Amino acid sequence: MATCSNDVPELLVDYESPIWEDFENIEIDSMFDLPENDEQVDDSKVESSTKTNPAAFCKLSMEMQRKACTKIMEDKCFPESSHLLVATLQDNLLLHEKLRFLDSCLVPKGRSLQVAKDKAWSNFNNLYTLNAIHIYTFIQPQGLAFIFCLKLFEILVENYYCEPQTKKEGQKSVEIKYQDKDILDYIGGCILFKIKNQVGRLNETDVKKHIKLNIINVLVENDSEKSESCSLTNVLNRGSLIHIRSDLSTFFVKIESIFRIIFPNPVESFFSLESFIKRCLDTNDIVKCFFDSCNHSLAEHSEKMFILKLILKLFFKIRVHRKCKLFLEKYRKQKQISSKEKGLRKKLKQVKK
Repeated sequence: MATCSNDVPELLVDYESPIWEDFENIEIDSMFDLPENDEQVDDSKVESSTKTNPAAFCKLSMEMQRKACTKIMEDKCFPESSHLLVATLQDNLLLHEKLRFLDSCLVPKGRSLQVAKDKAWSNFNNLYTLNAIHIYTFIQPQGLAFIFCLKLFEILVENYYCEPQTKKEGQKSVEIKYQDKDILDYIGGCILFKIKNQVGRLNETDVKKHIKLNIINVLVENDSEKSESCSLTNVLNRGSLIHIRSDLSTFFVKIESIFRIIFPNPVESFFSLESFIKRCLDTNDIVKCFFDSCNHSLAEHSEKMFILKLILKLFFKIRVHRKCKLFLEKYRKQKQISSKEKGLRKKLKQVKK
């Protein structure tokens, strides 16, 4: 892609003009990893957080204990004797007190829920070994005791690290204006061009590279007159911007709707790349729309999913970059206004004196 112009029309203030420099540092090789900032977690801080007094933040409940018992009783792999034993533990308060160590396994929620979950499970493996002897007095054999604690901790993790639903969660879709679609098409072309260049540099065999490039080429509209993404792309074009196919244009509208639903204003601190990708992949309409766009490609399902995830990650980075920029601009303006107000108050006090 040629260098993109900064002269993006002010039709849509919530979008970033995807200037080429913004794409230079976006690597694709580690596309299935979490965002870089999420991965760099200070282990010492996490370690100290696990030593928090369980009573300080009690998350385990009797209801969870009953659910864990129910799961084992419904599992036909266990003998009837195990079912009868577990049934007596549903409201056992003494056992509940011994299970409090599970609260200490939890790690406070950070930017990435997945990092916190992984650390919590690591803590569980360590702390169960130390506390198992207290559980054995209630549950025998030892294997059954471990499975009970395992299922209980699964329930605890699922409840503690659940992602809160926003007010807009109930909406099935968000209205995307015509001007918005124009800019989404432009962003889509930038993303395809970036992926095409990065795929060419992947350390893979020529056959695999050719398959991935074939998928991308299928998504590109070679005849610009047939493309609906003409107006803004033509305005900013310096010779090599990509026009996307009309059905792929629909795909970008759908993922933008998801982005707006789960990333409302003000910005939520729990929002992450993994939650965005998971929501998109769980939406059958979005996945179907993408696969319909590249149905002319003979590539395998896994290869198409690979390209789909690359597109979602790059789209997320562009949109979040703009969100952060707008937030900082608003913060600076508010700071300037507050400083001016302080100055005026000072002058008023001096005048009164």
